[in-house]
Amino acid sequence: MGFRVLMAFSVFLIPGIMICFGRIMRDHSPKTINAAYGYRTAMSMINQDTWNYAQAACAKRWRIGGRILALFTLMVLILVLRHPRGGEWMGYYTAFETAVLLATIAATEIDLRRTFDAKGARRIDRDGEK
Repeated sequence: MGFRVLMAFSVFLIPGIMICFGRIMRDHSPKTINAAYGYRTAMSMINQDTWNYAQAACAKRWRIGGRILALFTLMVLILVLRHPRGGEWMGYYTAFETAVLLATIAATEIDLRRTFDAKGARRIDRDGEK
């Protein structure tokens, strides 16, 4: 019983972290570019505009993705914890959660590259607006 409770807690860590840090990044994102905390990649740290955009985009993805992942995790736990090999499956599920977390980072990078050029200037859309 104790192992199952520990597994249930551990698989909710990634969605919980995504939701909490997404909210923190939304409400208290770092105002200036720094190496201490926030969404820090080479593209996001080019200038203040890319920094602000990356913080907001990552925060939104983490809040939404974390909530979806938490609901999905609850459904998986209900089904898997009753199974004798549930602990093994939870290991695979944790790897899936990690992949989802990394996918949100990749999606934010793709979004940054669509919005900004390599020097950090906003791309001009078809209508001539930034």
